[in-house]
Amino acid sequence: MRRVRLSPALLFLFSMPVFAGTWNGVLVDSKCYAVAQGNTNAQETHPASRDSNLILRHCSPTAKTSAFALVLHDGSALMLDHSGNRKASEELSTFGNRSRYPVDITGELIDKSTLKVESMSAVK
Repeated sequence: MRRVRLSPALLFLFSMPVFAGTWNGVLVDSKCYAVAQGNTNAQETHPASRDSNLILRHCSPTAKTSAFALVLHDGSALMLDHSGNRKASEELSTFGNRSRYPVDITGELIDKSTLKVESMSAVK
């Protein structure tokens, strides 16, 4: 009976590191990106009919951006946690004026759409 109690606990401990990792993509203003993703025309039913580069440029963060998201290469977005938003604001100042902000982020996936950021670095 004792093995049954330890087994789920060990399984839980070994499954936690699966959520840690490194993600790379483009930083965007999360509010703008969510609105842009929600704006679909009835005639634009296929994902390929949207210009993702235009959306990334349009939702490029500014100095006033307070909530950031990381857009992955497949177009999905991961929201950054509070500390990640602070790090993104700091990192934004190192980029200069650009239309896209590619970054590598190391951290943990808290849930399906939120990253707990440990470190962030600009991709040159």
